[in-house]
Amino acid sequence: MKRNGIDFVFAPKGDAMIETGISQVSVIGFKNDLFIIPWQSIAGAGREVTTTTFYADGRPVPDALQAWIDDAIMSAEDLRQRLIALVGDNPQLHIKLNELAELKVRASWLSKGVYYKHQGKSGFRGCAIRSKEVALLFKAFYGV
Repeated sequence: MKRNGIDFVFAPKGDAMIETGISQVSVIGFKNDLFIIPWQSIAGAGREVTTTTFYADGRPVPDALQAWIDDAIMSAEDLRQRLIALVGDNPQLHIKLNELAELKVRASWLSKGVYYKHQGKSGFRGCAIRSKEVALLFKAFYGV
């Protein structure tokens, strides 16, 4: 049985700027991996704006993720493998923590989120997490 905050950590609502545009995301972290899973993206310019909604197992992504987490039969490793299959080899969506120079988790009033810096790169990327309580759970899980 997998346990949020022990085997993995889950933020159902967050925001990130990824290749598909400004996105509403869910974030799932494991000890060696971080998954940023978009569920709705907005892209475009001027009068042309496109909204894209993403699905997994025929359901909106947030519903599918919650069903996978609630599935008592699915282990934490099964969940991790399902997420790898969902995002493929996209380095913006599957972040391998052993390849990072630095990982930061912010849980302050002004900044709540998970931010990372790749080795040899300048600047941080990451995503905002909407809930301070969830950001604190990420901070405790990663010990940063």
